[in-house]
Amino acid sequence: MALVADDLSKLLEALRLARRNQGIIQQNLAFSGLAIGTLIIAAVAGALSLPIAVLAHEISDRVADHRHEVRSLLPGYVTSRQKR
Repeated sequence: MALVADDLSKLLEALRLARRNQGIIQQNLAFSGLAIGTLIIAAVAGALSLPIAVLAHEISDRVADHRHEVRSLLPGYVTSRQKR
């Protein structure tokens, strides 16, 4: 969203969108960190070979991207941070 007019009411909308996206990004980081941690433990324990762990990481990365795209399109989506 670009603020190119003198209408300051758009600023509130931009801030709302920024907060919403920040919450989504934090959720994606938590999801990715959990996935990577699990994959590292499984690879070190010998439960996964390195190529399978890398493939699983790439798949989890795509899942996080897809979750962000879908949630950002939902008009009524409220992040946990916005509920405070």
